[in-house]
Amino acid sequence: MTHARITPHDERNVRLLRRHWQWLEAQPRGVDATLRRMVDMARKDADGRYRAERARETCYLAMRDLAGDRPRFEEAVRALFANDIARCHREIAAWPLPERTRIIELMDVIDADDTTAGEA
Repeated sequence: MTHARITPHDERNVRLLRRHWQWLEAQPRGVDATLRRMVDMARKDADGRYRAERARETCYLAMRDLAGDRPRFEEAVRALFANDIARCHREIAAWPLPERTRIIELMDVIDADDTTAGEA
């Protein structure tokens, strides 16, 4: 049985725009330390921002797959990404119950994440 060798550093290339490199290079801790810190902060997700964004994206994909050809689809998506959950509920009100029920379940997760994020 062979085991994978674990190295302390995994070096990879990252492509960024010039303005991103300029900002990173201006940070007092340096590029590497700043990137590591940003990744650690995102992984902790203390304020729920990334979790809410993932939930919103999941809801959008379900909307697209289940009801992409339904009336008011584009308006519902705009409301979703504007974080206007009440308006999104109104836009999907005429959609068939199975699709509407699944999408509302996903929107409830977004709403709960946004409420939690406001408390942090």
